[in-house]
Amino acid sequence: MRKSRNLGILAAGFVAALVLFGQPVPAHAATTQVAGAAQQTVGTARSTTAGQGLTAAIPGQAGLAKTNVPDPAALPKTAMPGAYPMPGTYEISFSHIRLGSATPNAVIHYTLDGSEPTKDSPVFDPAKGAIPILEFGAGANNTRQTEKTVVVKAIALSAGAAPSDVATLRYNFVVNQPGYFSYEVLREAAPDTPALIRISDYARVNMFLVVGSKRALLIDSGLDSKGDLYSLIEKLTGGLPFDVISLHGHGDHAAQTQNFLDKHIRVYVPHKDLSWFGDKIPQGTLDPKEGDTFDLGNTVLTAYAVPGHTVGSMVLLDPKTGDLYTSDSLGSNDPIGPNSGLLDDVGIECSLDRYYTALVDLRKKVNGRAKRIFTGHNPLPLDMKYLDNVIATVKNALDKGESALVPSIRPPESTYGSTTMFAYGDYRVDPNSVAINPKYLYAKDAEANPPKIIKGYLNPQARAYPKQ
Repeated sequence: MRKSRNLGILAAGFVAALVLFGQPVPAHAATTQVAGAAQQTVGTARSTTAGQGLTAAIPGQAGLAKTNVPDPAALPKTAMPGAYPMPGTYEISFSHIRLGSATPNAVIHYTLDGSEPTKDSPVFDPAKGAIPILEFGAGANNTRQTEKTVVVKAIALSAGAAPSDVATLRYNFVVNQPGYFSYEVLREAAPDTPALIRISDYARVNMFLVVGSKRALLIDSGLDSKGDLYSLIEKLTGGLPFDVISLHGHGDHAAQTQNFLDKHIRVYVPHKDLSWFGDKIPQGTLDPKEGDTFDLGNTVLTAYAVPGHTVGSMVLLDPKTGDLYTSDSLGSNDPIGPNSGLLDDVGIECSLDRYYTALVDLRKKVNGRAKRIFTGHNPLPLDMKYLDNVIATVKNALDKGESALVPSIRPPESTYGSTTMFAYGDYRVDPNSVAINPKYLYAKDAEANPPKIIKGYLNPQARAYPKQ
C-alpha cells in the first residue's frame, strides 16, 4: 500500500515538474491539461484567471508546499488555426475543409454551428480525411439558386502553451439547382483552330464543347438530367451539327444521354460502362473504340482507352491544339473540393497494376502531342507533369505496397468507403498533386477468394448518384 502510494506521489510530482519547466507532454495529456484553461479563454484575449498564480498540490502529502504552476496568460500561445480552402464565398454544391495550425502537433477542436469550441468539441483528425461542411444536396429546393452559410469555429491546444485564439471561419455557399448551366470561352475559333468552351452544371461538373469549322463535339454531359443542355449547345455552336461523347459511364458525366438521343443526336458511351445506368440503360448509343476519330473540319480528335476509373474509361486528344480531355480517367485534383481519383471496385482492369499499364501506354501514344489536360472536375487545365505524377504515384504504390498508403484527403462518405489513398504532393500547394483511392493493388487480388482488399477500404454503401 505504501509502495503504491509512493509511486503515485512520484508520478504526480513528475507531471507537476513537466508543467513547471515547460517540457513536452503527450498530445492527449496536452489536450486534457490545457483544455481546462481553454474553457476560460475561448473567444477571449486572456484567461479569466489572468494575473492569478495557479497552484497544483501533490496528492497524498498533506502539509507539503504547493507547487506553483505558470499562469496560462504567461505561457506562449498556441498559433490560431486556419482552414483550406480559406473562408469566403464559393459557388459549389459540396465542400470539405482541412484544419491546421502553425504550432507543431497542435490538437484542434472545432464546431460547425458557430458555437464556441471546448475541450469536448470534436477533434480534427487528418487520418479521417477532411471535414464535410456542405453535403451534396444540402441546399436543394425548388428555386434556381440558394445560399447557405456555415460558420466553423476552431481552437488549437498544444503542450506547454496556452490555448490559441478562436478562429471564426465563415463560408458562404451559392448552391445552384438542376437546370443551371454556366460556361466560359477558353479559346476563340480561328480558320485552322477549333473554339473551346467549358460548361459547368449545377454540381460543378465539367463538360467541354469543341467547335470546329464543320461540326462540334460535346465531351461529357454532366450530372444534370433535367436542364435544357441541348438548347444551350445549339446556341453556343451557332447551329452547327454536333455529336456527344461521354468518356465513361458514371452518372455525373452521362446524365443527358437519353435527352440527346431523344433529339436524334449521335451519342457515344463506352458500352463496358452501360451497367452504371442501372435499369435505365439508354438504347441507341454508339460504342467508342480505341483509335476512333472525330472529324470536326479544322481538327480531328482521337480516342484512347484508359481503363481504371471505370472499365470503359477513355480520353480524347486534339493533336492540333495539344488538348487532352480525360474526364475522370486520370482522376481530378481540384483543390476546392478537394478531389481525388477513384478506381472502380468492379473489374480486374481497375486494379492498380492494370491501371499502371494503361497509363504508361497512354503516355507513349500522346507523348510530344499533348500539351495540357482537361479533367472532369478541375476548373483549370493541368500540364503534362500531372500525367507523369499519376504514373509515378501508381508505380510507387506497386513498389511499396500498403506501406505507401496515407490517410485519404476526402472523407469516406465521398470515396465510397475508402479511408486511405496513394498520393504525390500536397493539393494545397502543388497544382500537379495526385491522390488515388483504389480497392485492389493487383488484378490477382480482385480474383482471389476472398478478394484481397487494400487496407483502409471499407465496405461501401451501394454507389448511387443524387436523385433529381
